[in-house]
Amino acid sequence: MPVHLKYNFFKKWAVFAGSKLDFIADNDNDYFEAPNYRFKNFGVFGEIGIQYDFSRRVFAEFRFAKSFTSQIEDLVLEIFEGKRNTIRLGLGIRF
Repeated sequence: MPVHLKYNFFKKWAVFAGSKLDFIADNDNDYFEAPNYRFKNFGVFGEIGIQYDFSRRVFAEFRFAKSFTSQIEDLVLEIFEGKRNTIRLGLGIRF
């Protein structure tokens, strides 16, 4: 669930930044799916991005999210202190 502040700096371009709460819905921690990892359900992220509007309804966006909380327990190696950082590229449709 993201909460962003958005600024349109050109006709079809905008930047945004804010926080995001992340929830892992399928968190059964099944040993056969991920034998070396255990996942926590919730995470808190800071997120920034840029958006381009193709039309009033269709847009593309690029997002980078930096985790503030540990969400993965690595049982073999300690990588990134269990924090997930993500890069996303997407297309969207407004209704």
